[in-house]
Amino acid sequence: MRKIVLTAIFVLSLLSAQKVSISGVVLNRKGKPAKKVKVILFSADNQPVFSTSTDKKGKFLIKDVEADYYFLKVDEKRKGKANIRFKPWPESNRDITGLEIKLSKKDKESPLVTYGPGPAGDKDFKAYYAEPLPEEKVPPLEKGTAGLKEKDVTIETVEIKSSEIQTTDEPTIDFLIA
Repeated sequence: MRKIVLTAIFVLSLLSAQKVSISGVVLNRKGKPAKKVKVILFSADNQPVFSTSTDKKGKFLIKDVEADYYFLKVDEKRKGKANIRFKPWPESNRDITGLEIKLSKKDKESPLVTYGPGPAGDKDFKAYYAEPLPEEKVPPLEKGTAGLKEKDVTIETVEIKSSEIQTTDEPTIDFLIA
């Protein structure tokens, strides 16, 4: 009986260790805290996982989410937008704190932040980026293309996840190889 209880405690501690929190501040284009800005965490398959808004100091907190691949979208029509990608580690995932997100009107590539012990997961990571990739214009399907109709076709960009990590003493931004 004692072994069962100890095993259950050990398993529960392992499961709870993979939960993380993400906190930080959203700044407007002038570097001032952006209040009442919607912050939405999306899963890798683009499903909303967690939604919150910044407080009057521009701060936000996302608590107790699984350490997984996510996409954080911050968007406010007048103030700007920013997107950040998150990547888990096989183990030793930890909370991301001090994340500073500066809104922008420009379309730029999204930075990657990790939950692990690598430099991109360190405290005080700054993100100054917006939209990930511009949409590609695809010519319409030609008539009779393998019996497909244009409305039945969806074109998606797929990223290949890379496990390479570069280390440095400075906080860095690591990008996935696409």
